[in-house]
Amino acid sequence: PFFNELGLNVLLSAPTSEETIRLSQEYSLEETCYPVKLINGHAAELVEKKVDYLFFPDLFTVFHPGSLSRQDYGCAYMQLAFKIINKAMNLETKGIKLLAPTIAFNQGPEFMRDVFMGMGRELGKSEQETGMALQKAMESFKAFEKKIEKRGKEAIANLNPDSKTFVLISKIYGVADPVLNLGIPDKLADMGYQTLPF
Repeated sequence: PFFNELGLNVLLSAPTSEETIRLSQEYSLEETCYPVKLINGHAAELVEKKVDYLFFPDLFTVFHPGSLSRQDYGCAYMQLAFKIINKAMNLETKGIKLLAPTIAFNQGPEFMRDVFMGMGRELGKSEQETGMALQKAMESFKAFEKKIEKRGKEAIANLNPDSKTFVLISKIYGVADPVLNLGIPDKLADMGYQTLPF
């Protein structure tokens, strides 16, 4: 909603394919875990579509409501992924502007607001336009969280207590990407088991 509210078209990367995997290998600058490599492929596919901007935030810290840690940092490779992509794909020479705001929830809401206001300026938008877009985006995010919570409660309430249930513990991309999860949720369902993502 943030970019839509600013009048920009949003193009998401397509689901992982053989082409994504090929591009991942082509643009990998070093050996990393497979999910980080796949990011290169998804970014390369968007670059090939000649987008004007590539939104790839610098994920410094993340928010985990149940965490007891003093800080919850993103993976070191994820923190550098936007720089790796910028270097590997020479975005500037292709006329693509990288938007890489620092996401650091531990710095508080004022910091996060300033980051998005700065990105609005980069996009040539006024403070008022950006503020309104950010407000709409936050409303949308909160509604999404409520929807997920409701859906989770419904899923648990509808579980058959006489049937085994598997809880899939993984990063969100590990559950959501059918290439990364190797179709395990579907295979378990085909075997008659209930599955829940962590």
